[in-house]
Amino acid sequence: MFLLMQASSGGAKELASHVAEIPGVVDAQVTSGPYDVIGRVDVGGPVAARSVVEAVRTSRRLTRLAVCSPMGTGL
Repeated sequence: MFLLMQASSGGAKELASHVAEIPGVVDAQVTSGPYDVIGRVDVGGPVAARSVVEAVRTSRRLTRLAVCSPMGTGL
């Protein structure tokens, strides 16, 4: 599963650092383009994925979140 995140002004590094510490997130990188941070999540199923997304939504620098699941994964 991939997380596409927009951060408040100047907050991309802080957002990436916070998200990278969430269990289940295997990578979080600051990027350029329409999204400021892209995260990759590796979890066992939809319940765990939902838990990660809920934790990401608590990030104080997060302004927008898009969750993308690879086809055929059941997430």
